[in-house]
Amino acid sequence: MVECKELCAFYGKSQVLDKISFTMERGEFVVLVGKNAAGKTTLLRALLGALKGTSGDVLLDGVSQKDLKRAQIAQRIAYLPQHTNASAFTVFDTVLMGRLPHLSYPRIYREQDRKIARECIEKLSLTPYMDTPLNNLSGGFRQRTALACALACESDYLFLDEPTTFLDIESSMELLRTLCNLAHDGKGVLAVLHDLPLALRFADRILILDGAHLVASDTPDVLFSSGVLEDVFGVRIERTEADGETIYYIS
Repeated sequence: MVECKELCAFYGKSQVLDKISFTMERGEFVVLVGKNAAGKTTLLRALLGALKGTSGDVLLDGVSQKDLKRAQIAQRIAYLPQHTNASAFTVFDTVLMGRLPHLSYPRIYREQDRKIARECIEKLSLTPYMDTPLNNLSGGFRQRTALACALACESDYLFLDEPTTFLDIESSMELLRTLCNLAHDGKGVLAVLHDLPLALRFADRILILDGAHLVASDTPDVLFSSGVLEDVFGVRIERTEADGETIYYIS
C-alpha cells in the first residue's frame, strides 16, 4: 500500500500541495486529474521522493520514504515521466535499463535481467521491434517501449505522468487497457491523465486536485453523480452505455 499523509510541497514561498492524504492499494488503477498547474506532476515527484521542500510523509508498504534509499524507492515504484525522448538505443537495450535499480556496482547485466527484459518486450507486443532504434519508431511504440522498461523493474507500483500525451485515440485506448490489466494482475498503478472521459472510463478510482488541495477521491460513478467534476473543470459530462460498457463524454 502507498500511504500519503498530510503531504505539503512548496516552490519558494508558494504552496503547491496542501496536506494531501490518500492511500492506494496494489491491484488498483488510480487516476489523478486536475486543471493545469494544479500540482499533479508535483505530487508524483513528491511521492517518489524526488522533490525538496516537502513535509508530511509517504509510506511504501508501511515503511517511510524517509527511511529508504533512492535505489530502494526505485525498486518499489517504477516511474514513466511525461516526456520520453527518442534515441539510438534499441528497444531491447532501452527495456533492459529497467533492471538498473536491481544492479549493484559494477552494473553488469545478468542473464536473468536479459530474460526479464525479453519477457516485458513480449508482454507489450514489441518482439518484432526488439532490435529497432527508438528514433525509428512512432510515438505510440516509443511509449509502449517506455512502459516495458518500467515493467522490467518488477516493482509493485507504477506511476505515470500523462502517458497518453501525443498518442492517437487508438494508441491511448490500448495503453489504458494495458494499465488496467496490470493493475488487475496485482500492480498498483497511479497515472496522471488530462482526458476526463478516458479517466472516468478506465479508472477504478479518481483523485481530483484543485487549488493545492485533494478535493475528491472516489469511483468514477460516484464522482459523476456528485457533480464535482463539473464544479472543478467547468464542463458538462454525460454518459451512455455501449456494448455493455459505460462511456463518458463532454457535452
